[in-house]
Amino acid sequence: IATPAELNPGAYDDSGNLKWQNNIFVSEKDAFSALDDNIVGVDSTFTWSYEKFKAATDALCNMRPPALEQYDKGKYLIHISSIVKKLKEELSQSIISQRYGDRSGRILRMLVELGHLDQKTISDMAMIPMHDTRYDLYQMMQQHVVELHEVPRPPNRTPATTLYFWSTSQKLIKDAAERFTYKSILNLKLRRQKFVAVDNMMVLQMADK
Repeated sequence: IATPAELNPGAYDDSGNLKWQNNIFVSEKDAFSALDDNIVGVDSTFTWSYEKFKAATDALCNMRPPALEQYDKGKYLIHISSIVKKLKEELSQSIISQRYGDRSGRILRMLVELGHLDQKTISDMAMIPMHDTRYDLYQMMQQHVVELHEVPRPPNRTPATTLYFWSTSQKLIKDAAERFTYKSILNLKLRRQKFVAVDNMMVLQMADK
């Protein structure tokens, strides 16, 4: 429903290109009337009601950052930039989870939400054995997905008197996801070139015969 609201004469620049809009106003009535009951992957008996609509909009308003904001009784302000930012973050975390597995993805989400945590806390909260937690953390650290911070306690700087905290950030996750994606594309291209080269060699051998 935000698309027609976006496509108004003021949304275009002098060259006729669509300008990026960070926020768009949409009426509650228009949004509710545009809902489709035939949602892919949802039971065919599902139908929208005003209560379900309000529950969905409330959930979007409670996102951090919020995707929606109740502007007045009959109008919502859609934060396009916040939605795109959230989608980027979810996609980056999904790429990391696909590469390292659901267990590492669970650890990553905890570090994003809770910040600096020690290994025991991560193991307890994620319900993952300590040795598996250690393995996943060091594996992700090698690829710069997470970081390890040392906090020495006076007066000695020894392993026994040093606290170790793990952390990550959306920038680290995004950069790592981009590296993994580019590497996958490169590997696919190299693999394709190898197959093409093999096929060409077979054609030449058949021609020789």
